[in-house]
Amino acid sequence: MTIDTAPLVKALLWAGLEDYCALWQAVWEIGALVPALSEEARLDQTRLLVQTLFDQGAIELVSVQWATIEPTDPAMAHQLLAQPDAWAPQGEYDRELCFITTEAGEQRYTALA
Repeated sequence: MTIDTAPLVKALLWAGLEDYCALWQAVWEIGALVPALSEEARLDQTRLLVQTLFDQGAIELVSVQWATIEPTDPAMAHQLLAQPDAWAPQGEYDRELCFITTEAGEQRYTALA
């Protein structure tokens, strides 16, 4: 199945503009746009897009626990994104890996609109 990733990128950038987007929410966003993908394919596609957007400087990864938001070490981003737990919903008070759209990402979003 060939997937047009432009709408997926746009959805992820928008999610990171609205608020801090947990990785599990990003998977949900992709699933809503491409429901024919299996759960595993959805996760793989989302992981690839998030990693690419991070590498391009369109998003930043942050660690969120309740009201505490901490930047992640950019050098650790690929390792963090490779952890299966990072993509699973966490408890209400547990730390979760999220992303936020950067200024460069916002410009890219605007160009896609």
